[in-house]
Amino acid sequence: MKNLVKIDNESVQIAEQISERFSGLTSVLEARNAESQTLKRVARNSSNIEAESIIIKLILFGLKNLNIKGKMSEFQIRHAAEIVFNEYGHYKVSEIQFVISRGMRGKYGKLYDKIDIADIEAWFEKYDSEKMDSCYMQKSQANTKRILETDYDDPKYIKRPGSIGNIYNQTKKQK
Repeated sequence: MKNLVKIDNESVQIAEQISERFSGLTSVLEARNAESQTLKRVARNSSNIEAESIIIKLILFGLKNLNIKGKMSEFQIRHAAEIVFNEYGHYKVSEIQFVISRGMRGKYGKLYDKIDIADIEAWFEKYDSEKMDSCYMQKSQANTKRILETDYDDPKYIKRPGSIGNIYNQTKKQK
């Protein structure tokens, strides 16, 4: 595997800054709507290595704050970052931080004194499901609001040729 980024105290400090910037996020909607770039955009503006290094730094920061026996090796961290970038590169940096933070706190399942690549992948799969539910709910609420705010007694909805109201009125007149 290629040597992506040097894992040192500076990397952890950068991750701390990213984590602090997005520490107030409490919901999927907030993480999704936070002002940050997607990993793919970071890669396009810099390189894949830069995008993967953000993931590595966030994983390292999370691991630093955990008291578990089974720590991930450098190889595992790099491999996890590569998988996350390839599978979830369309996510914003804020979402990556949100998922890793929640995963490290056990919000996506108990940690059982270890973290590995499968755990991190499972966190992103659960977040992906939450994100889809959140998008569906947001769209549903917007549609409901639009329907409730529409005045269907307004003539523009009743008098249109072929509209249900117009067909109903014509049928009624014919009887």
